[in-house]
Amino acid sequence: MKSSIRNYILVFLKGMAMGLADIVPGISGGTVAFISGIYEDLISSISSFDFTLFKHLKKNGIKAVWKKINGNFLLSVSLGIFSSLIIFSNLIYWMIKTNPILVDSFFFGLVLSSIFYIFKKIKISRLSSLTIFFFGAILAYQITQLQFLSTSNNMILIFLSGVIAISAMLLPGISGALILLIMGSYDKILNSINEKEFLVLTIFGFGVLSGLFTFARFLKWLLNNYYNQTLLMLNGFMFGALAKLWPWRVPINWIINENGEKLITSEKLVLPLKLGGDTQIIEASLIMISGFLIIISVYYFGKKNNAIRQQKR
Repeated sequence: MKSSIRNYILVFLKGMAMGLADIVPGISGGTVAFISGIYEDLISSISSFDFTLFKHLKKNGIKAVWKKINGNFLLSVSLGIFSSLIIFSNLIYWMIKTNPILVDSFFFGLVLSSIFYIFKKIKISRLSSLTIFFFGAILAYQITQLQFLSTSNNMILIFLSGVIAISAMLLPGISGALILLIMGSYDKILNSINEKEFLVLTIFGFGVLSGLFTFARFLKWLLNNYYNQTLLMLNGFMFGALAKLWPWRVPINWIINENGEKLITSEKLVLPLKLGGDTQIIEASLIMISGFLIIISVYYFGKKNNAIRQQKR
């Protein structure tokens, strides 16, 4: 019993980390789920939602349905995500505005370290298998380089934005917020929340639910049938998306949004020495290394604890 409670507290904390990632542009909650070891459980739990649940509920009751959807796990993750969004959103936004280089540096080191670790878990039978990794990397990189569209009031686009954004959030490396920006729906959704435009939010919500349940089932099928290839592709997504986390970028193009704010639509990656002013290269390098070492430490101690448990048995 104590072990179960401890496990769900750990899942809650991982959910909080996912919430933090969703706040930061360029990194997704799916990335954190992937590197923290709960990605497959998350996809499996979400994909268990289908129309047969109603029949299952009627026949076997709430307890059986709760077990089928892995309710305790989903509840722990969801509470962690929403707790993080409520508690830390203002702090993270402040950090992004005041120290964007340091925030990006930390997540860059975190994700880079995870890519190396996940490679150790993947069985690569042929060198040609790496083409899947590079395909995922190129695709993710190209997505991060897309220029943003202007804001649209088209309800079909709002629905599709929900479908595609939540699908992207389930993929490690691709930020759902970035997808909304690219599709020109980011400002519209934020304004709808502030102005309480329930029609827009309802249509967007239906899009999110549609994408969540259909895409999760597709990912589960891939993991069940093409496990190593899927991991290679997802790892490639993470590698390609590192371009959005590189701390030193120069704006190339921008647009003015509905609120009169300047919104950068494309950027160029540069070396810190080529930038004028304070590039924070020493602080950023140290923070990047700390992010890298955190993942190495977590997996090292996790492996050590598993070995100790097996010896006790």
